Amino acid sequence: VIFSMPTQMSRDPVELHLALPRGGYYALVATGVDSRGNTVESATAFYVLGDGESPWRLDRANRIELVVEKQSYSPGETARVLVKSPWPRTTALVTVERAGVLESRVVELSGPMPVLEIPVREAHVPNVFVSVVLLRGRIQAAADPEMADPGRPAYRIGYCELSVPPEGRSLEVRLAAGREEYRPGETATAKVHVDGPDGKPRRAAVTLWAVDSGVLSLTGYHAPDLISGFYGRRGLGVTTGESRSRLVGRRSYGTKGDRAGGGGGFLAGADQLRTDFRAVALWRGDLVTDSAGDASVTFPLPDSLTTYRLMAVAMAGANGTRGISAIPRAP
Repeated sequence: VIFSMPTQMSRDPVELHLALPRGGYYALVATGVDSRGNTVESATAFYVLGDGESPWRLDRANRIELVVEKQSYSPGETARVLVKSPWPRTTALVTVERAGVLESRVVELSGPMPVLEIPVREAHVPNVFVSVVLLRGRIQAAADPEMADPGRPAYRIGYCELSVPPEGRSLEVRLAAGREEYRPGETATAKVHVDGPDGKPRRAAVTLWAVDSGVLSLTGYHAPDLISGFYGRRGLGVTTGESRSRLVGRRSYGTKGDRAGGGGGFLAGADQLRTDFRAVALWRGDLVTDSAGDASVTFPLPDSLTTYRLMAVAMAGANGTRGISAIPRAP
């Protein structure tokens, strides 16, 4: 316990100023008694940056923990990553990765809790991974009967993920039929309007289809969410290899008890299946809205007494992936 501080009862929030003696990871516990005499308790934890030793957990072989300041970031912001370093000074290889190494740099870190600043870029949407490899050369160390060479060169490695949601990339798609009701075999009209994230009409490529609602109801089908499809969380797709554990010290190269490598991430979306569209009255994948954001199409209806659901997805942007939305409408 660093200190204990009593406070007075109040219905309003009370500020509590703490003069913490050193950096580290602190738990703040508040205990009180309600009007019925029951003891109530609440707790939270936080990091304090500063000099001095910090009792980080060091029993995870050559792994270290990286702590991200926020849950998500926007392009243009700077992410701050706390490195739980076991050494007072070290050389670090810092990389930003996702299906390859996007950025890399070598920095010198000092103290038990250095903070790295990672600029968040547009290319990092929807998520990227930050890797930190700490390297330490040979040092003078006291003999340890449990270690063959306690001063030998060493390394530590840690990963964390930065979430960068695709903000401002959704289009507003409005879809309507020319009439509320048609007769079998008549020619129907479908109209679509697309607005950009700023609310202004947008020229966009549109895929439009009309499907028998009875068939769709059997499968619970809805128009695909292209935002999650294009910008769903992506796997790391990178494996970091480090040979120092084999070059220094003695070890057995037998396979008994060894854990196989790999497991560095996976590519999301591999389990998605394509849907078999049946009873399709219309499918157009080549519509383009005009400068006013409008497009329309006419199509003959099958000879069926049923209800057809009109659905449309739109895509716009110079790189073909910006501004995506999927909004079904039933006439």
